[in-house]
Amino acid sequence: MLQMKCPKCLETINSPFLIELGAIECEHCHKEVKVGDVFVTTKNMSMHRDALLKRLRNYRLMLHEMEKERNVLQKNQSATNSEKESKRNTNSQKSLDQHYAALRELLEAARDNYRLSMTEGLSVKLEVAGGQPPVELINISTRGAAVKISESPKPPVQNAPVKLHLSLPDIKKTYLIEAKVVWVQPDPSGAEGQFALGLKFLNPDKALQQRLFQHIYETYKKSSV
Repeated sequence: MLQMKCPKCLETINSPFLIELGAIECEHCHKEVKVGDVFVTTKNMSMHRDALLKRLRNYRLMLHEMEKERNVLQKNQSATNSEKESKRNTNSQKSLDQHYAALRELLEAARDNYRLSMTEGLSVKLEVAGGQPPVELINISTRGAAVKISESPKPPVQNAPVKLHLSLPDIKKTYLIEAKVVWVQPDPSGAEGQFALGLKFLNPDKALQQRLFQHIYETYKKSSV
């Protein structure tokens, strides 16, 4: 979550959209105030966003190292026969998982744009080299999206160009968005032909960005009531 102190009433304003808004209405005094001096907060820590961004590369490397360590512990857990060693590995795994989750939450909250995972009402189709595989929207922001494709023996490679057809609720127009693949992950279940893709929008239409942000913002507010 992103936070800032209201310059009018000095109460804390909480909103995941602070970076995307130039001004926001304070939830306490209901005055419109300029966004500034933003903090990133999680269950376990709070950090000024500017300070976090300066250390972002180091934190990402730390997250990567934690992922490798988690994989090692999981393999050790499967291979061990000793009850004592198994318990020690389990405790180490729990501790590492807690630190991993906290760091990941911190990095997610530091993003420039909010990702909406409540994608009901949004319709998408994906064009990749070789056709249009079945696709499911995982999350979306004004600058990109994550999708799950199935029945695809070979997914697009990183940096491959793709086209996303997006329909918003209550708007009859379908938008065509040029994008590129920024990451590819196999399905965690190991299901053959299923992959998750991270997409970055390339020069999206400003009118679409405004409508998309409005949909994301209104959906989030409804879910928070």
